[in-house]
Amino acid sequence: MNKFFALLTLGLFINTFLVAQNADLEIERPAPYLKLIDSDHANDNMNASGIIGAYGNNGDGSLAPGRLWYLGSSSMSSFDAIFGNQTPLGKLLFATNGAARMAIDASGNMGIGTTDPLTRLSVTPNSLGPKLTLYDFGSTVNHGGFGYSSFQMNYHVLPNDNHVFYAGGKNGDGTELMRIAGGNGNVGIGTASPSARLHVVGTVLGTSNTTGGTGVRGESKIAGSSENIGVIGEGSGSTNTNAGGFFEASGAGPTNYGVFARASGATSNFAGAFDGNVSITGSLAKGSGSFKIDHPLDPENKYLYHSFVESPDMMNVYNGNITTDASGLAEVELPNYFMTLNQDFRYQLTVIGTFAQAIISQEVANNRFVIKTDEPSVKVSWQVTGIRKDPYAIKNRIQEEVDKAPNERGLYLHPEAYGQPASMGISAKMMKAVKLERADKKAEDIN
Repeated sequence: MNKFFALLTLGLFINTFLVAQNADLEIERPAPYLKLIDSDHANDNMNASGIIGAYGNNGDGSLAPGRLWYLGSSSMSSFDAIFGNQTPLGKLLFATNGAARMAIDASGNMGIGTTDPLTRLSVTPNSLGPKLTLYDFGSTVNHGGFGYSSFQMNYHVLPNDNHVFYAGGKNGDGTELMRIAGGNGNVGIGTASPSARLHVVGTVLGTSNTTGGTGVRGESKIAGSSENIGVIGEGSGSTNTNAGGFFEASGAGPTNYGVFARASGATSNFAGAFDGNVSITGSLAKGSGSFKIDHPLDPENKYLYHSFVESPDMMNVYNGNITTDASGLAEVELPNYFMTLNQDFRYQLTVIGTFAQAIISQEVANNRFVIKTDEPSVKVSWQVTGIRKDPYAIKNRIQEEVDKAPNERGLYLHPEAYGQPASMGISAKMMKAVKLERADKKAEDIN
């Protein structure tokens, strides 16, 4: 090898002095040999002057056609300085310590660590870890790399460095699209300081294009004393209405649920728990209803429940106590909206503390009515009810008896109350879809 480079150096030196004289220099050994030629050398298959070329043989002493390599100008341009290989299937190989380290094949593919590159740049390492390492300008420590091993693409940075993805610009001055924070692995989209495993500043859209699919899934199943929360939504601001979540269901099916919730497995199960006031602009349908408070006599250890009063009508109830005067008369004044809100008035009177008779002497008019007793100064407990007649109530009267939708027939709201299994519940159909989605998720986790 040292002799080869000595000859090459000598050839370059001699070429400097002899090319102007149209001279040829040929240094021969049995094989291969080195030629310094010019354009008058008609039989060497070289098409330009001032080229140093090396020829090989076919193993039998005969010359192989074309140059194995050449150094000098080529026919591509008189201004190009080329180090090349002329043979159609030949490669340029670069070697150290007796082994090829880099190759360029006849199609221009370059290989590092391989002599058979399959793409424009193929890197094949001989160890695990980063396959291609990039260093920061002026640093021998700050670096990152990437590679492929064990059927996966790997990206490597120093433990506390970030993976940052930009659009446009250069030298890190483009628009940041996403980053993976060093140290904790948090992913940030729209933020350079992600504070959660996935932190997105902007709108997130989850879409499922399969029947029974899930657009967004949240799951928390860590055993311990703390509460597990699958999804948290938060809305905050100072000038507009804020909502922690917005849910909508739309479609041509028989029933849509904006929110479907279910709880099971615990001693007490609640599909929903609200810490604060609840506003409902539509109707509320329920199996039963009550208030629940800390028991006034033992608030630390007990709850107190009272059931709602139910009616097939949209009924408002008004009541109170009043004492008749010396003439046995008492006028009860109702709220100023009473007659605008209500119709079909009904009355109840009960005298208190004495045996006496009481009647409604004048029915409701101008938001008031009159009670008369047959004795003076009688205390009377009264109650008046009215059926709502406001515009919303008129358009949304409660239908007492309603046929079930076709997909709900044969099923129950409360199957256990009728001695039926839970699978006969209307909600079981929805839960079946959820369970199928969970099964698909577990299968994905296993694979």
